Amino acid sequence: MQREERKISIQESEFAKEVEARSKCFPGNTLVFTISGSKFISDVKIGDMLSTTCGFSSVYLLAHVDADAVSIFVEITTDSKHTVQLSPFHYITSNGKDSLAKDVKLGDNITVRANNIQNNVTNTNIYYTSKITLVRNVDNIGLYSPFTMCGDIEVASANSNTTSSGIIASIYSDWFLEDVCFNPAKIPSIYHLLLAPLRFIHHIQPMWTLHFASYFESSTDSLHKHGTCTLLLGGFSATCGLFGF
Repeated sequence: MQREERKISIQESEFAKEVEARSKCFPGNTLVFTISGSKFISDVKIGDMLSTTCGFSSVYLLAHVDADAVSIFVEITTDSKHTVQLSPFHYITSNGKDSLAKDVKLGDNITVRANNIQNNVTNTNIYYTSKITLVRNVDNIGLYSPFTMCGDIEVASANSNTTSSGIIASIYSDWFLEDVCFNPAKIPSIYHLLLAPLRFIHHIQPMWTLHFASYFESSTDSLHKHGTCTLLLGGFSATCGLFGF
């Protein structure tokens, strides 16, 4: 598997500092895991089945797709040799509870999957906690945030020493509850509950979510940056597309 890379210029690196606060995703060279093997997160589409703690779970929403954005990411490496890069305001389970990536520290324990895929089928996922041995900020390219039905996702950096299994991270990041003094450890589960109607629609009519995604495919903004009216228009367009109008 190959992916064309380009160097980050000094100007882009400086710009990354300006967009750090709004970056809440994974970089484009992040690996995700499917039944047929690993693939880059930049290649993920609606309906893909990705490895999660629920097994292989369908992608029902692409919350952010931006191939050219340069951002600062938190790079986390564990004593199991797993590495992942994610935005500072993206959630990951640390010491048994959800935490923003910017708040994890050396010695914290995060969940990883053992490398136990045989014949391209994961019969029994084995998860264990691995201690963080390195935390640093890095510049990288691309912003991608696929939402799985499960609510989490298994990810690894392409430069990780272990690329056949990954670290478990939440699909959620900073949205709006962080501004109203909610316990951060509870926020991802609340977001998951709020998005239950979209997951239900995807379950009974996956083509609707495909039409909904196509409405925003020309935009590089994350979905939460679109106003309510725009999101409603996207839903209306998806409904019309589903019935051929």
